[in-house]
Amino acid sequence: MRDKSIKVVEKTNETLKENVIRSGNRLKEIVEETEKVKNKANREVKSYFDRHKIIDYLVYINLVVTPILFLIIIYIVFVNK
Repeated sequence: MRDKSIKVVEKTNETLKENVIRSGNRLKEIVEETEKVKNKANREVKSYFDRHKIIDYLVYINLVVTPILFLIIIYIVFVNK
């Protein structure tokens, strides 16, 4: 009887070790996948904010150029007559 219970305990320990190893490997895979998603999201966020800088510069240029063009058109229409 005692030998039987020792075999059951040994088998249980082996199964437990296998399951722990399998769970550890799966956890490593999940962490790696999560890191990939995190890195991709960080790149996308950085790209998004870099685009905003370019758009901001274009808006500033537009704000500077528009009044100058307006003054040139006024000069051509009213003063050059």
